[in-house]
Amino acid sequence: MTPSVLLVDDDEVDRLAARRMLKGFPLREAAHATAAEALLREAPVDVVVLDFFLPPDTGPEVLTRLRRIQPGLPCVFLSGQGSEEVAVEAMKAGAEDYLPKASVGEPRRLAQLIRRTVETAWLRAEAQRTQARLAMALEAAGAGTWSTAPDAVTGDARFGALFGLPAGERWPLADWFATLARGDEARVREAL
Repeated sequence: MTPSVLLVDDDEVDRLAARRMLKGFPLREAAHATAAEALLREAPVDVVVLDFFLPPDTGPEVLTRLRRIQPGLPCVFLSGQGSEEVAVEAMKAGAEDYLPKASVGEPRRLAQLIRRTVETAWLRAEAQRTQARLAMALEAAGAGTWSTAPDAVTGDARFGALFGLPAGERWPLADWFATLARGDEARVREAL
């Protein structure tokens, strides 16, 4: 499936360049934040491609408003100022990626970036759903989670309670071994 895109850029020439690179994508365009918000209220999209400088607002401000309409909306920022500083600010603002406008014309670059961004966002959302299901299952089962390091065991509060360990999330292996049933310590050590 080809992802649907909302392109938000105040520069018509830049929108034209992006439009050419996104032939075949379901594409909606806006020249300013208000129009973008209206389009997003009409129908959700898979990704927004957003100019980082969108007077009178900044791209991050616009992204915040768009995500109020569509939470978790993946974003790729574009900027005419292809500096590392802008890229860092874009990521801090919650963008999945950033592309200098000078790179938009490179064959397939924007299209590949959008596909990768949408796939990454889907995988992240699926991981969050899986973690939520796991948390519910662990709660329902009354189970705890844990992991080991060479010198300690780390676990959640339920794990500590199940083994009678003092409050905390990290215990020396010797403390944990002391809680095991007689004869189990050798098997646990071997398994570790």
